[in-house]
Amino acid sequence: MGHTTPHQTERLTLHAISAEEAARIIARSPIPEDNWASDYPLEDEIDPLKGLIKRTKTGYEPHPFTMYRISERATGQAIGGLGFFGPPDEYGHVEVGFGLVESARNKGYATEALQAAVEIASAEGAYAILADTTESNRASQGVLRKSGLAETHRDAGTIYFKRILNPDPMP
Repeated sequence: MGHTTPHQTERLTLHAISAEEAARIIARSPIPEDNWASDYPLEDEIDPLKGLIKRTKTGYEPHPFTMYRISERATGQAIGGLGFFGPPDEYGHVEVGFGLVESARNKGYATEALQAAVEIASAEGAYAILADTTESNRASQGVLRKSGLAETHRDAGTIYFKRILNPDPMP
């Protein structure tokens, strides 16, 4: 998979968000090609997208550990986002977050998108993928478990998850 080539699953396309697209999402001013669901974008995406714009202005090339727009393949409609919190750290860990608009929930799309993120991270050599969610977000917990992430610990209402992707290169 080329870093700028969209990643496709059975029903979804994960398209890396450019700084220009991020600016449109933040401003909530789509162009016709954007094809957003009526309840897109998610409020939770705005701050990470501002960070994406800031990083790209410094010349930082985030691919493939960047933010992705999640779209339905059948309609091309943008229904959510998935983002890596940066490249793997010194331990080979990469963290990911995701979200879907209300109209796209309960269809298995979040699990499908997260499994794509697992594939991307694994193909790029990450040792493990990490994620967290609140204790009250049972749907997100289910998505994480279905994607092979296991709970590692809890702290102040947050549940932390991890999945080992590649063998530890250290002896």
